[in-house]
This record gives sequence, structure tokens and C-alpha cells, in this order.
Amino acid sequence: MGKEKSLERCYNCGCDFTSENISTREHIPMKCLYKGITKTRKHITVPACRYCNENYSHIDHKMRNLIAVLGLVKQKQELRSLIEASGRSYLRDEEFRSWFLKNKDDSLSINFSIEDFNILHIKNFKGLFYYEFGYPISDKFQCFCLSDNGIIDEQKSNVNKIINVSRQRSIRYENWEYSGDLNVFKYRISLNYDYLSPKTLIDDDIIFCDMIYHDLVYAIVVACNNQVSQRLRSVGSVL
Repeated sequence: MGKEKSLERCYNCGCDFTSENISTREHIPMKCLYKGITKTRKHITVPACRYCNENYSHIDHKMRNLIAVLGLVKQKQELRSLIEASGRSYLRDEEFRSWFLKNKDDSLSINFSIEDFNILHIKNFKGLFYYEFGYPISDKFQCFCLSDNGIIDEQKSNVNKIINVSRQRSIRYENWEYSGDLNVFKYRISLNYDYLSPKTLIDDDIIFCDMIYHDLVYAIVVACNNQVSQRLRSVGSVL
């Protein structure tokens, strides 16, 4: 038999599916964030090749652990099951244990790389884009991420101001889309920050995606073409 092509493509790398390169389903966001949440609906899944489906699994669990730590600090009782699962991971995972640094006064600080989480935010954005538009985002669009990753930085740098202002505006926004449960993961996608834009793209468009995980972690992913990206990044370097 020949390699029959599917009409679907991988949400992340854009590869075709055939009888040999079969499609799997990727949950956006990862299922482990719903630990202990029993009444979920409208889970977003997108087609993924096996490589892209498996490639982010280690980062998925890092995000669950981050949510658990933040939930423990903020005493969010609804996250009890997720916190317990993360606690078991702490006993097994040396990298997770390395997040916690003991200070001279015996208090603990958390130290982790934000890069993995930003990669995950971009991956989730690509899944949401596929779900909303019906095809993977073009290679013409470059993605970059701004996120507080749950740590509200009081330093008033320009980048932090952008994140904090956007977070506060997002809190006041009511018409969120969501996956599984509004309190677990909500998002909105807009073109050129116009929330009423039609679902058609041109190369000069700038795509914005706000995402909030468990009302603890906030991220903005921006996607635009190379020329616009270079201009924005040059502004960011000035900031």
C-alpha cells in the first residue's frame, strides 16, 4: 500500500501524516495540570507527530511542579492533589530538588531556568493557533515569549512593566476561551491586539496570545514575521 496522506498536519512542526507517520493527539495544555479536577470539559487536543508529542513531556512536568510550588505558597486548597503528585516527584527528581536553595537564615529560595517554561508557552500557543485557525503557524512567523512564570518581580524594569500591565488588563478581561476548565487554563488569541479580528492572516500581522495557568502563571506569546520580529527585538534590546 502507498503512503496515504491525511488532511491534518502536526500542529508543531507542520509535517504531513501518512500510514507510516501516524498522527497522535496532543493535549493543550498538558493533562497533568488537571490533577484532582474532576469536572472538566472542552479539552483542546490537536494532531501531533509522535516526536513532537513526546519531545515536551519533561517540560510538561516542570510546569506541573511550578504550579504546585506556587499553589503551596499561596495555599490554594483546590490544588491539593496536584501538590501531592508534585511532592512525590520531588522525592525522585534531582533536578526538581535543585530548584530550592537554602539561605543563611534557613529560609528557602526558588531558582529555576525560565527558558524551559517559555518554550512550553510557545508550544501551547502553537497548539492553540492550530485549534483556532485549522493549520500550523507558518515558518514565516517567529515566536517569542514574555512571562512572569508565577514570580511577580517588583523590580520596575520596562519588560516587567509590560508583563505586569498586561497581566492586570487580562484579569479584567471577561471573554476568555479555555481548555478543560476555566480555572485551570484560559487564553485569548488576537491579531494586532484586535480581539474581534477575522480568522484570516497576512504576513504583516502580529499575533498575540495571552495564557493564564491556574491563575498563577501568566504568559504572552507574540508571533510575527522576521522583519517585524527584528524590529520588536531591537526595541526589546533597548528596553
